[in-house]
Amino acid sequence: MRGALLLLVGLFNFMLIMYIYLWFTRLARLKTTRLWSNINKVKIIILLLVAFLWVVSIVIILRPHLGVEQTLQGELTANVAYLFVVDNSASMAARDLAGQSRIKFVKGVTRRLLVNYPAYSSLILFTEMPKLMVPFTFDDSTVLSFVEALEPEYPTYAKGTDLTGALKFAAKYLAVASKKLHKEIRPIVFLFSDGECVKAKCEMVRLNPRTYEQFIIIGVGTREGANIEFQVGDGASGEKFLLRDPASAKPVVTRLNEGFLRELAAKNKDAKYFYWQNTDNVIAEVSTIYKAKAKKAIKNKLVVKRELYPFLVVLFTIFFILFIFDILIYEFFYKIKI
Repeated sequence: MRGALLLLVGLFNFMLIMYIYLWFTRLARLKTTRLWSNINKVKIIILLLVAFLWVVSIVIILRPHLGVEQTLQGELTANVAYLFVVDNSASMAARDLAGQSRIKFVKGVTRRLLVNYPAYSSLILFTEMPKLMVPFTFDDSTVLSFVEALEPEYPTYAKGTDLTGALKFAAKYLAVASKKLHKEIRPIVFLFSDGECVKAKCEMVRLNPRTYEQFIIIGVGTREGANIEFQVGDGASGEKFLLRDPASAKPVVTRLNEGFLRELAAKNKDAKYFYWQNTDNVIAEVSTIYKAKAKKAIKNKLVVKRELYPFLVVLFTIFFILFIFDILIYEFFYKIKI
């Protein structure tokens, strides 16, 4: 867009210089018929070019959406952002989601989002302590590669998962990021967790609604729960073990703390809770926001065009009239031989 405008302005400046040159050449060499004939040929070509640009400008005014679709994806990537807050504690190894592990489910959902709706993205992981793995970046493949390589962290299980600390960390990070991001960008925050906390009663955390677009909480796990499996080494031998409680030596069963996650959604503005089986609803929610951003991106581009192209149309129209008037005046003086 910017390059096209610069090209149009450059062509206008060139034609203006040619117009002045031809006018003074006429005054200086009015009697040189051959030279003047050649100059007139150049002048006719320039006149046709001006007429063409004038018609193109009119078409752009009548059809202002031209050229928007091709650049829309880039505009959206810049105006939509995701903050993924992912639990990768030992409980995420439980295979209670239709035979797949919880962490594998998170990978699948994240992949669908980033592939189908690419965006400015960031990633926070948490177990005992939250960690910023990827700050906001346009290279969403970086976030995807980190997520694809995720594995549950077993050693931290004994100390518990600090979901409350992760939410506080995310709130502070959003406060800082909101000052650096473009004013039109407010991230969609995704929390993937089974709702486990260090304390018996989790502490409610309220995010600042000015720092995010939507807070989507996805409960990863089942109400019935499942044993936590782990393996030593690369798993080539196929040996798997169950995580056991050091006190009782019984296998550790992890369940979805759905009550806390639902209450967390109720306490935060523009927040929604989704059970893991409702993944399609999560994608639909993101799609709705994405399309809304798309309409806004198109509207912003049309506003720019409506401000610039009328000016260009008027400019070329005046220049076109000057050429016609110049030719008529020349023909009149040439025929009466003044």
